[in-house]
Amino acid sequence: NNTPPPGKSGIVIAPATWSGNYDDLLSPNFRVRAFTINAVFPNQLIAYGTFSINDRFSNLKALAINVAEPMLAHFGKFNINSGLRNKTSTKKGISQHITGQAMDIQFTGWSYARYWENAAWVKDNIPYDQFIFEHSDKTGLAWYHLSFNQNGNRAANDHTKVMTMFRNHYDPGLHRH
Repeated sequence: NNTPPPGKSGIVIAPATWSGNYDDLLSPNFRVRAFTINAVFPNQLIAYGTFSINDRFSNLKALAINVAEPMLAHFGKFNINSGLRNKTSTKKGISQHITGQAMDIQFTGWSYARYWENAAWVKDNIPYDQFIFEHSDKTGLAWYHLSFNQNGNRAANDHTKVMTMFRNHYDPGLHRH
């Protein structure tokens, strides 16, 4: 499915100050800890590089409100495997996980077929900056990488907006493997 997604801008969040409590709400259903220390790959919310704690906190709030909440409302509970990261995972630039703008999520009990069936809905209904349908060729597991950039999401026709990752190779658009 290489049809460009509709352009959705989402809700811009005013800069916020974090109290230091991991139980602080980012949105009605998500606390800071869900994106940080309770993720499968835990990281503390700290200043990192040129990003202050409050920059990263504000980005997490925007991600929770614009992406996590609509995903929860439509699909139900999911696990945030990786939210905020304190080291980069990319060789090119800075991962949006570093800035607090990205999360990798999985749904308990979902088959690969179910991820595939629902990818089109995610593509067409969530105001993301980037959506990557990711696969592990070793485990057969799938998950969604979603990001939100309140300074401006990528254009709908940007070849990196919707991608599929399989065997550590990224292709534009959604592809079933």
